[in-house]
Parts: sequence; C-alpha cells; structure tokens
Amino acid sequence: MADLEFYSKIDFLELWYSHQCSSTFDLLPQVNSAQNFAAVFSFNQTNGKGQNNNSWHSQPFMNLAFSTWLPIPNWALENLVLYNMRIAVSLLNCLHEFTGAELKLKWPNDIYFANKKLSGMLMSVQSHQGKRFLQLGIGINGNEIHFPPELPNPISITQILEEKVNLYALAETIAQTCVDAMNKPNYSILEAYNAILYKRSNAINYEFQNQLYTGIIVGTNEYGQLAIEIQNKTVYYHQGEIKLLIN
Repeated sequence: MADLEFYSKIDFLELWYSHQCSSTFDLLPQVNSAQNFAAVFSFNQTNGKGQNNNSWHSQPFMNLAFSTWLPIPNWALENLVLYNMRIAVSLLNCLHEFTGAELKLKWPNDIYFANKKLSGMLMSVQSHQGKRFLQLGIGINGNEIHFPPELPNPISITQILEEKVNLYALAETIAQTCVDAMNKPNYSILEAYNAILYKRSNAINYEFQNQLYTGIIVGTNEYGQLAIEIQNKTVYYHQGEIKLLIN
C-alpha cells in the first residue's frame, strides 16, 4: 500500500500510519472492508478538510490527523445523532485526561479550551460493500506553537501543557477511545453532551441567512439541532444553517 505501514491493532481496529498524505480520509478504502475496520493517522497531512468544506491547517509533524471507519453498534441504529454525540463526548473526555484542562464542545463537534479551538471532527454515515458505517475524521493540534495569522483562535496541547506531547501515544489513545465509544454508556448521552456544551446558557452572536443575530444557547436536542433563545422564543437550527461567531 502506498505510503502506509501497519502500526498496531487495538481491539478489532487496525491502526495504520502514513508518513505523508493528502488526507487520511483518502487512505481509508485501502485498509477497510466490510469485515475489517481500520484507522489511519498521520502527522503530515497536506490537504485536510474541516467543517463546511474548510481546509484544516496542520504544520508538518506537529499535529495529529486521524481517520477511521467504525461499525455502527445495534444500540445506535435508531438514532445515529446520539452515536455522534457519544463519540464527541468520549473524545473530549480523552483530551481532558490527556491535558487536565477544562474543555468544552462547540456545537456540533469542535473541542475548545477557553475560547480557542483545540480539535475538530467530521462525522458522516457511509456505505461500503453493502454495509453502513460511520466515517470519522479527527484533527488535533498537538505540538504546534506558531499558527498562521488567518486562523482566528487555535491552540495546541503543547500550549496548554507547556510541554511537548507524544503524538504516537495520542494516536493510540484516540483509537482506543473510538473503540470504547461503540459501547452504550450507562449515562444519558444527550445530558452529557449538553453538560459540556460551549457557551451554554450564555449569549452568543451568530449568522443566519446572511443576517446577524444574538441569542442564548439553550442546548441541543436528540436530533442534533442547536436550540437558541431569541426574543423569548426558542429556535432550533440544523448543522450548517448557522455560523456561531466567536469573539
């Protein structure tokens, strides 16, 4: 396989390493099948993607790009939104243990420290060889210190801890987190998600249909919509409908 080497296996999930790639997403079909699930990670991704077709900046060998296909567990078949939330909460808890920092989930899947972005996720349901699965992409700012000025609010684990992080160990931990997230938790996923929701119960500016609004974030519902209170009325928005404006 081009620029891919087997790294380890964590439970059922094979973990592959790429020294350099355009996108870890693009390599997933090479290592996955309907019977075999795998993840690809790299510290040198040259054309990563973020939410809404934005590019994901990553200085070579400073950050972690991680992508995987995961089977959809039976408990999640009725509501895939809750599965997405379960993974987002699990990843935040993982990074909290890694950093010791208080982190928040910015709707829908970004992880923030204070008002700065530490990590982002892309999740979608795909089909391959007649089976549905979850495609997951994760970008984590690991050891980068000097970010491009056009990025408004990035932060890295190194900047939080004031020391370098082992990116290989981080990749292994993320892989284990993905595997563990397939198990149905013994808590309410929706309550756990809303408990760590960024700016919940606070006023925030946002853009909707090219107009600016100010409202108070109430929380999310089981459909993944964000509830915002504006002029004593609660309005629900789907992902992609609005843009939250961070000061």
